[in-house]
Amino acid sequence: MVSHAHERQQEVPIRFRRTLGGHGMTTEALVFCHETGHWTALNACRHCATATLSTPEREADWRLLCEREPIASAGELRNPLVSVAMLRELLCVEPKVRIEPVVSAFLEYDAEIAVVIDANGHLIGELSAAELFRAPSRATAEEAMSPSATTLLESTPALDALQLMVTRDIHHLPILSAGKVVGIVTPFAMLRWLATFVPASTFGRRGA
Repeated sequence: MVSHAHERQQEVPIRFRRTLGGHGMTTEALVFCHETGHWTALNACRHCATATLSTPEREADWRLLCEREPIASAGELRNPLVSVAMLRELLCVEPKVRIEPVVSAFLEYDAEIAVVIDANGHLIGELSAAELFRAPSRATAEEAMSPSATTLLESTPALDALQLMVTRDIHHLPILSAGKVVGIVTPFAMLRWLATFVPASTFGRRGA
């Protein structure tokens, strides 16, 4: 028999923030918590009475159900937050890491871009594939990166983010939560989100 509490639970999207540092790669799974209003570590959900968490061996099979994840109303569907379109994977790099392991991480995780962060997780720059291949082999991420000019808060409406990307010809937008980078959106990620979002919530059928 399925409990009524379980019936109220909704699946919560999981994002992965991978950080390449001097001691190798560390991975943190993140979810948006509707109690705190911020992205938080997935492990925190293990201690929450309203969440059901399953983490089998394969990350692709991880699943989180939560009573606090709202069933979106029509208004929420018309104005979702930018974090709904974030890439599932975020590659972060510490400033002093050499270029060679960064290239390997790009290939392993099929990354388009990496963000360079300080010891507190704050954004200090971005590192694209083009910048990697132009950099000397002995260069560090900090030496090869470009400064990050534009970021968005997790509370930014997705359609506002899309308009910003189009009007300013921006190809990558880091998303911040409590001052730390939690994700990134790209034009392809926005198009993928629009493919499911627009037909159902913005435009009615012709002639309707």
